[in-house]
Amino acid sequence: HEGIIEGAINIDIRNQYFQDRIEELDRSKHYLMICRSGARSMQAGMYMESIGFSHVYNLEGGMMGWDGEVVRPS
Repeated sequence: HEGIIEGAINIDIRNQYFQDRIEELDRSKHYLMICRSGARSMQAGMYMESIGFSHVYNLEGGMMGWDGEVVRPS
């Protein structure tokens, strides 16, 4: 799919500010990690768990496996 799932926060693991952006998130919330195929989102989730996030999940197959609605990123 081209686009993102509505309400998603887009934080690119390849961005130099990735760790800073992750540090700003609420560790008590639940996060579903998604990328194109699932590999980068798995790495991002593993990093989040390593710094104390408890509720991190990875969408298996990423956006390639998503069959729901998408919106254009803003």
